[in-house]
Parts: sequence; structure tokens; C-alpha cells
Amino acid sequence: MRVVWSVLILFLSYSAHAATAESCTTVDLRKDFGPIRNQDGVGWCYAFSAADMITFKNKGRAYVSASDMATQYISQQNVSLTSGPIVTFGGGVPVQAMKMAAKKGVCTEASVPSEVNQGSDIYEAYYNLFRISKSIQTTGRGKEYCAGAAQAYQKFFPSSSPQEIAKTIATEPPWQVVAKLQSKNCPTRYSAGFNENDVTAETNKAKIPQVIKNQFDQKKPVMISYPIKLIMKKHPTAEGMHASVLVGRKFNAKTKKCEYLIRNSFGRSCDGYNKSLKCESGNIWVAENDLFESVADITYFK
Repeated sequence: MRVVWSVLILFLSYSAHAATAESCTTVDLRKDFGPIRNQDGVGWCYAFSAADMITFKNKGRAYVSASDMATQYISQQNVSLTSGPIVTFGGGVPVQAMKMAAKKGVCTEASVPSEVNQGSDIYEAYYNLFRISKSIQTTGRGKEYCAGAAQAYQKFFPSSSPQEIAKTIATEPPWQVVAKLQSKNCPTRYSAGFNENDVTAETNKAKIPQVIKNQFDQKKPVMISYPIKLIMKKHPTAEGMHASVLVGRKFNAKTKKCEYLIRNSFGRSCDGYNKSLKCESGNIWVAENDLFESVADITYFK
């Protein structure tokens, strides 16, 4: 009898693994995304992830600007740089950012760069542009800094000359300087390729796993919100929430587990991630169970 039970247990165990392998079909969507970017010192993970989702929706034909996504979102929320860096450079609601893009259109990464963000340059640039402009408008002092700022931050506005940037700093209202410069660099906003009703969110944790599985069965990515400690326990904000995009799925024959690939926005290095996880140029493989337990909400295309 013991032999029979042992055989039965082994059979059921094998069947469970076989079923998991069968249901966890391989999906790799990376080719329809641009290179992984680095959000660095700004809390714009929602914008970087939303830009990635829209880039995928357009099959990589337009590498969507994350910086533009963030500043447009901030503008929609009626938040200006007068609110200070905590609000301006903080997080956002992914599904709202996506719906905003569907309504207002998007800019390309080439016209409004995000990838130049190294050492919190975006934070420094945008806030200093506001600060200098405010000083000029309120005290009449600070014009001597316009030329230097224009030279230093031209990389964020490649279609504007230093002279144009300096003039904008000196003449535009402080809270409109960045928006005006971005508009000059992206005079024509492109269609995001979907309507507001084409994107939705799921916050019911009981439903999230099945939605993710269904999306990947259709070879569609999913934007996730989750604690950053899932992939980086030593990160300065390890207890905080983060947004990324799921871009792959595979069955790990060694561990007998289904795994999902997280496309992060901390650059293409694998430094700093949990050593127990496999990292591939800024993409991190996470076991399905760990992922599903951690995800707080998801945003996806219907």
C-alpha cells in the first residue's frame, strides 16, 4: 500500500509540475520596447512605465518620452513647480497617466529626452530653471544665471538654442518655463495609439493574478505597482511602492516555477538587485508566487 501511495504522490506531483509548465508558456516582449532607461533621482517610475507601455502599444515605432509624460501629468494635476520638488518629482497614478496620454498625445524621447537623467540631472535642471525664473520675476535678480543654466540644461531641450532657453527663463512665468521649452521641442504631439477607454486598472488583489495570466496569454505587457523591496531590499526607499512593466514569462525547469520578467527603470546595470534573482540588463526574473503576493495594483490594455 505504501508503494501505491508513493507512486500516486509522485504522479500527482509530476502532473502539477507538468500543468504549471504547460500553462506558463514562454512570452518575451522585450523587442517592442526601447532600451531600459534610468529614472535615477526622480520618483517618476509611473511615467517611465507608462511611456514603456505606450511604446509597446506602437510596436516600438515611437520611443515615448517619460519626462514629457511626467510633466504633462503634473500639469493635469494642477501642480506647478511652486509646489516644490517633493510633489513635482514624486509619484503618480499609472492609469491616470495612461488616460492622460490617450487624450493629450505624446512626445518622443528624441524631442524630450529622459535618458540623459544621470545624477538627478532632471531634478536639478527643472527645479533650477524654476528657481532662477522666479528670482527674476519676483526680485529682478538672477538674469546673470540664465546663460549658464541654458548651456548646462540644453541637453533636455535639444531643439532649443541656449539663447532661446535663456530668453524663456527670463520672460516666462516660473511655473511655465519647463512646459514652454518642452512645447517648443515637441510642437506636434503624436497620437498615443489608443483611446482612454482602452486602458484600465485592477486593484482587487484576488483578481490580479488571473488578469496578468490572461494578458500574457495574449502576449500583452502589464504595468504593476509593488514594494520595491521585492527586487531591491537595500534600496533607500525599500519600504516604498514602485511601478514597472512585466515584459516576459517563462517556466523555470530547475525550480519548477513560473517566472515573470520585470522591466525596471533604474538603468541597464544589474547592481543592487537581490542576489537571489536573475537580472538581465536591468530586467529581473521573479517567481510567480512572490510577484502575485506583492503586486498592489495593475494597469493594462483591454
